[in-house]
Amino acid sequence: MIKTLILKEIKDIVTTFRFLVINIVCIVTIPLGIYLSLNEYEFQLEEYGNEKQMYHNASENNIIHNFIAQGFRPPSPLSVFTHGLEDNLPYKVLINLDEKKIETRLVFKEFYDVLYGYLDYSIIVSIILPIFVFIFSFSLICGEKEKGTLKLMLSNPIPKWKIIIAKIIGNFISFIIPFIIAFILGIMILNISNTFSIFTNNYLSIIFIFLTSIVFLFLLFNLGILISICTYNSATSIVILSLIWMIIVFFIPQISPMIGQTIYPIKSQEFIDSELNMIKYNLNRELIRKEDELLNNVFLKHGIIPTQVSPKNFTNDDIQTVLASFDKDIAYLREEYEKRINNEIKKLENQYEIRKDNQYNLIKNISRFSPVCCYKYMLAELTGTGFSEIDNFNNYADEFQYNVQHDIYDNWIYKRYMIGENVYSYYSQVDKKTLLVPHINNYTHVKLKEVINYILIDMCIIIIVTIIFFIICFVKFIKYDVR
Repeated sequence: MIKTLILKEIKDIVTTFRFLVINIVCIVTIPLGIYLSLNEYEFQLEEYGNEKQMYHNASENNIIHNFIAQGFRPPSPLSVFTHGLEDNLPYKVLINLDEKKIETRLVFKEFYDVLYGYLDYSIIVSIILPIFVFIFSFSLICGEKEKGTLKLMLSNPIPKWKIIIAKIIGNFISFIIPFIIAFILGIMILNISNTFSIFTNNYLSIIFIFLTSIVFLFLLFNLGILISICTYNSATSIVILSLIWMIIVFFIPQISPMIGQTIYPIKSQEFIDSELNMIKYNLNRELIRKEDELLNNVFLKHGIIPTQVSPKNFTNDDIQTVLASFDKDIAYLREEYEKRINNEIKKLENQYEIRKDNQYNLIKNISRFSPVCCYKYMLAELTGTGFSEIDNFNNYADEFQYNVQHDIYDNWIYKRYMIGENVYSYYSQVDKKTLLVPHINNYTHVKLKEVINYILIDMCIIIIVTIIFFIICFVKFIKYDVR
């Protein structure tokens, strides 16, 4: 019986104009969005390779004591499904003797991208398709009540629960078939590309992307039917669903950051950078002062008056003995201050990161009242363009900084002597040909297992809310009065 009812619902819907429209929308926009994103990914991949090669060519046999090492993050292949946080994700890390600086792509964003955004799979599924989900479902119950067909159907000896299940399943199948066809066409476009292969550790993530999209659309479909059951006519139903669409697509995502920043304000990154620079400046000044005092004391200890030392007698054996003794003592002092600087910087950075994470979590929790936000969080993480990729790159950047320090900067010994009013400073010479250009090699985006743990809350919210809407639809229809 249920099978017959489902087939009847499918037969009724496939002959309608809205079924034709959803076919056109899905089959045109989804493959087009994936194709455009694929072109963007190929451009970024080429840019990544070119910039990495330019850095290597410019640095080879030219590594000196103030060399700036650069590590690059390759674009995620799965970014063809959503642009996500790509503009705000770390793009490269710059390492020098004193600091680590991480840059993003935001400065390279074109003005028309800022104004109009991107047409990608994520935008299509989370903004465009919900409109058609509601168009499909807004009149399934109240519309048939208006026409009198629902009363006629219920006059037959058919249990109400079979009717509602048949309507939900039959109409959702009719809606989702064009989506599945369009998704398959998009995958075929990706597979034709020379830069993308679904069989290289991507197929499981793509399956998850597909399944999360289906569940998300099914959630909205149940919401549409629920509103259709709770309203008396189709006009009221479509108005309420239009209002819901605006709230979950625009209002909640836009207002969540404002609420989060008001409840839990944090200092700007520019202010934190100024504090970090001030810490380094003050401690370095203190170190220089102690270095000068130590050198004077070492000279006096060896019976040499510092003011009598000049470049003319700088190579004197007694002077060299003093400087050798000073170099030995100063190494401990510099190591102590290096630890102090690193600890102070780390402490301030950790405090800032904790406050920033707290603010982000607050904003995310507020925005999770919208299933669209939950879906977009999931999609961004599954495609390697979400928040977890920031932590992932930072881990690689820390390892890269350690390797650069060990392999390059530790090869130079810095010497500085304040004698009288004269300052003598230089680095020991190193054969540049013996030093290899450092790179971030074998960069791996966050693995699917870690991503699933990261999106578990959003996944549970989507699934639980879908089940709740389905149950409420079922119960409400059982008690539905067709008069």
